[in-house]
Amino acid sequence: MPKIAKATPRLSYSPGILFAVVAIVLAWAGPAAANAALPESVPLVVQGAQWQTLELRFQDKADYRTHPIFLPVSFHGPLGEHLTVDGFWDGDDTWRVRFAPPSAGEWRYESPCPEAEFRTGLSCLTGKLEVGAPASTTALLRNGGHLRVSTDGHRLAYSNGTPFFWLADTWWFCPSELCPLDKTTAPSGPPMYLRLLETRRAQGFTVAQIAFSGSATIAESSIIWPRLGSAWVRPWQEADRYITLANEHGLLVAMALGFHKRLDRFSQGELETMWRYAIARWGAYAVTWLVVGEYNLDNNPARTAKALALGRFIKRTDPFHRAMTIHPWTFAQESHQAWGEPWLDFIMTQGGHGPLIPLAAYAALDTARPPRPFVEGEARYEGIQGKSARDVRAAAYRAMQSGAAGYSYGAHGLWYPTQSGDDHRFYEYGPSRPWWEALAMPGSEEMGFLRHFYESLDWSSLEPRPGAAGTSDDAPVVLARSNQRFVVYFQTTHGENATLRGCLPDGRYHGYWFDPRIGTWRPYRGLLQADATGALVLPKRPTTDDWLFVLDTEGLAVHVQHR
Repeated sequence: MPKIAKATPRLSYSPGILFAVVAIVLAWAGPAAANAALPESVPLVVQGAQWQTLELRFQDKADYRTHPIFLPVSFHGPLGEHLTVDGFWDGDDTWRVRFAPPSAGEWRYESPCPEAEFRTGLSCLTGKLEVGAPASTTALLRNGGHLRVSTDGHRLAYSNGTPFFWLADTWWFCPSELCPLDKTTAPSGPPMYLRLLETRRAQGFTVAQIAFSGSATIAESSIIWPRLGSAWVRPWQEADRYITLANEHGLLVAMALGFHKRLDRFSQGELETMWRYAIARWGAYAVTWLVVGEYNLDNNPARTAKALALGRFIKRTDPFHRAMTIHPWTFAQESHQAWGEPWLDFIMTQGGHGPLIPLAAYAALDTARPPRPFVEGEARYEGIQGKSARDVRAAAYRAMQSGAAGYSYGAHGLWYPTQSGDDHRFYEYGPSRPWWEALAMPGSEEMGFLRHFYESLDWSSLEPRPGAAGTSDDAPVVLARSNQRFVVYFQTTHGENATLRGCLPDGRYHGYWFDPRIGTWRPYRGLLQADATGALVLPKRPTTDDWLFVLDTEGLAVHVQHR
């Protein structure tokens, strides 16, 4: 059960309110909340913490077949903040307002107060929140789960500016019955969704990348809610549990609502209503928006225009103005239509599942002006078309060494959760193993090593150095901080005795090998010496596989191991 904060009523009377129930739910709590009937207009004093989701619940017996499903509520903060958040109808006579205070101190809220003859039980509500310091149980609660762009424009950050490392696993068919909350199709073990969360949290993942692709009811019911009545909200209520559980496990949720051709089935107004409801319902949680998957599939002009207009709508509707993006078609085929949109806070690429994105294309992304972070959002899913953990590492480290703000992993058998050996959907991408076997493929563990490697090197201070160790597409790929620290990724086919340029003239460097397969370090014996021009011949790798090599003038505390 979620932890319920105490609410202390301060009573006054207004004849418009039938009755109210208010509960404050902390720490990304789910839809359950305690009921406490209160007198008619009740300004409340409630307590919470910065960045945590606070939920106000009201009841009104109005006829919601004809009533608007949104209630704007204004919040005024101690630093002069003013945010208007949509409350939303949640079936029967229940309304909810979810808010995540961006600062500590006293907040006041109020709902509109029209002329008396137009008032409902939700008019003229007032109250205040007493907001304390952030909780410390997860990085999302400590730092805030509404993404920001870093001040230099190249990285993502938590709400308070702390660097955020995007490491996602991809579950496109979640939430749905293919990814159940309370049962499993595996031979044994905990419920499926819980098992996914616990496994990826232990490995160091920070993002769950979802698309509701198995949840047609959410989209289709968005335009017929008056006929469905309270039944309309049930799939949305179920989705609450997926999102809150992910947040409780320290994972931000990056969500699209479906893929490409689904946009064709709805008008722009219908899509905007659906997204306004999603923002009202989930905007206070640690989520960000991917809008729709493969928005520019085949570069269809009408569909692309609809998706870009939807991005503009989401940006102006989201009261928290989080950093958002959109999931594209494959890099080699798309026309990058969203890149010129002012609402696009960070670029997501789809390297695809074949040849790697050329390093020069990544370099152009990193040097674009104005600068924008980019993440590799879909590339070489492990197991797809025979791709191995080695293929995953190549895609991930090339992107990271080219300046990416993060990487999205995927496993064939899990991006679409294959339920058994008899489930042959998407078999054209290669035989799928059951999801519980896909969950255990080695590439996911190696992505945890990737994150810990970069964070141990103060990764946010490193910049790409294209061509620093060779100009071919299979040359070593280099990140650097000034001429004091260099991080070199050796690909398997090239790089022996390569020359690293841009070093400190006549500089001397300590060296360290990092094994990306097992997440361990080994110091290089002796010092490496650059010549008078700042050129340094890189040493031979320990094996012919891929390796990372770190050079530093001061030395590193490489005793730090993965977890």
